[in-house]
Amino acid sequence: MSSDNRRLVEEVEAGLAELPMFDVHTHLVGGRLGARGLHDILLYHMVVSDLYAAGCPSGARLTQFPNRPTHEEARQRLAEAIPYLLPVSGKGGHG
Repeated sequence: MSSDNRRLVEEVEAGLAELPMFDVHTHLVGGRLGARGLHDILLYHMVVSDLYAAGCPSGARLTQFPNRPTHEEARQRLAEAIPYLLPVSGKGGHG
């Protein structure tokens, strides 16, 4: 790395170190900083796209925050996804 690039990297890192950091990942929403159930993990949007690519009929996401999927919606979508979990395991870095 050139000295100019190294200096730029150091300046950016120093600037970032001065800022408070927050995890704005899509799972972390307001008063809900954890999964509500298995459906929040197995039907996370990146996994849903892999399941859909593997042939799972539903490619849509579950009902989104601030609304919640019903128990029936979550149960139905989990039952639908389970047969496709093995084909997508280890794919794309999120299985």
